[in-house]
Amino acid sequence: MSAWSALDVQIAFFLTIYLLLNVGLNYYNNWVLSAPPVGIGFPAALMYTTCHMVASVVGSAALLALRPDVGQVSWPQFCANKYKLLSLSFLFCVSIGAQNLSLSHIGLSVNQVLKATSPLYVLLFAFFIEDQRYSKQKIALIVLIVSGAGLSVPWGTPNAEWIGILLTMCSVVALAAKTSLGSVLMKDAKREGLTPIVLVFYESAGSIGYLLIGVLLRNEHEKLRDFVRNDSSVGLAVAAVMTGSMMAFTYNFISFKFLALTSSVTHAICGNVKLIAVVVLPAIFIDHISGARSWLGFGVFLAAAGGYSYLGHVEATKARAAAGTAPAAEYKAAPSEATPLNAGPESPWLWRARRRLGPWLGLS
Repeated sequence: MSAWSALDVQIAFFLTIYLLLNVGLNYYNNWVLSAPPVGIGFPAALMYTTCHMVASVVGSAALLALRPDVGQVSWPQFCANKYKLLSLSFLFCVSIGAQNLSLSHIGLSVNQVLKATSPLYVLLFAFFIEDQRYSKQKIALIVLIVSGAGLSVPWGTPNAEWIGILLTMCSVVALAAKTSLGSVLMKDAKREGLTPIVLVFYESAGSIGYLLIGVLLRNEHEKLRDFVRNDSSVGLAVAAVMTGSMMAFTYNFISFKFLALTSSVTHAICGNVKLIAVVVLPAIFIDHISGARSWLGFGVFLAAAGGYSYLGHVEATKARAAAGTAPAAEYKAAPSEATPLNAGPESPWLWRARRRLGPWLGLS
């Protein structure tokens, strides 16, 4: 087996950091937003998210000022991509806001299983937005992932209130659309200058306005005032919010960087590597799920996710082998998540769908 390339090492590094932060933030946010004795009971989920966005704006702006070579932001750049960038911020607000709101209405393991159905929605958005195609084997495995997730949910129990399920699914769909849109934006990074850190800045800055509207509509400023006045753990809450904000900035940057190195569906699927940590362990030790149907669903879900990851590894290995042996003048890239499997004219119904969705998303 040949040695890893520099790109393989870079992808492995960012994947490791991405997974560690993903798992850490899930547990950390659950602790901050859950009521005692599980957590500290911070009462303003959207204000908590707003603090994350402020930290991301400050952090990304500082990094751009210290390292101009990693990207630059400008008014003409924003105006040229304003619809896509504003859509990216809105989708991010919905995804993270709905996720944080759901944690007080749903068990962490159930929340994570529902979130891990995101590859299905990413696949659909990648088909319509990015014009990508996928093999029948991958589609079948993604359907199994979703089926296993549905089986594992302990419907009707305190671990799965309907409001929590609805909020989680809103978060999943919004995150899937954001992932594909972010992939589209970074495809022209050299020409438009939309590097990962630049997208973090635009996404976070735009999100603050959306989130503050949500804070006012939910009267979170009043809940926060009462919390500060009556709770003795205010100092702990402030420290927890600041720590979570710095973790969120780092995670947002790593997430975009990893997406730039891979693809939207691979980005979604790789998140499933964390499932042992954020599904099985919370199910046993936090949510105390014991139903046979739920555990059967967990098994189907984890097996399908593992199968998808293995299939992706095999396809990537074959593509690299073909690239190394084919004549340079005649070589054509093997089908992958970044190249359509079905080359040829676009079907009429897909052309109509893209024509209707394109103007709203700022796509050509």
